[in-house]
Amino acid sequence: MHGFGVDPTGTHFEKNGVVGAKLTGNGARFGENVDPATDKNLEIASVGTGTCSSNAVTINKQAGVITTESLNTAAGAEQAITLTNSVIKATDIVLASAGLGGATNGTPGVASVTVSAGQAIITLSNFHASSAFNGSIKIAFFVLNGA
Repeated sequence: MHGFGVDPTGTHFEKNGVVGAKLTGNGARFGENVDPATDKNLEIASVGTGTCSSNAVTINKQAGVITTESLNTAAGAEQAITLTNSVIKATDIVLASAGLGGATNGTPGVASVTVSAGQAIITLSNFHASSAFNGSIKIAFFVLNGA
C-alpha cells in the first residue's frame, strides 16, 4: 500500500507499508509496526464493527470498521455511507479510510466526512479509471474529540 490508507481487511492503517495503527477487538493501538500481542502503546477505545444495510450502519464506539453491502459504484462515482454513532458530537473530527473488502475491482477512497451530532456521512469515491466496485468495501473510522 502506498500513502496512507487501510489494508484490505480493514484492520490496519498504514503509511508506505508501515503499520501505524491496528484496530483490534480490544482497541485501537498506534505506533510503528504495531503488534498488539506485545506492544505497550496506548489503547484508545474498544472497536466496534458493523455491516451496512441500505448504505447505513450504527456503531456506538470511538473507533470501528464498517463493512458496506455489496457495491457496484462506477469508476469516478461516489457513494454516501451514513454512520450513526452516539459518541460523535457536532464539534468532533471523524477520520476515515477505505479499502477493498470483498470487492476485487475499483480503487476506494474517502472523498469527505460530514459530521453532525450523532452522525457522520462518509462519502466513498471510486478513484479507478475504468472499473466499478464489485463487492463490499471496508471503512475504518476514528472519532477525535473536537472540543
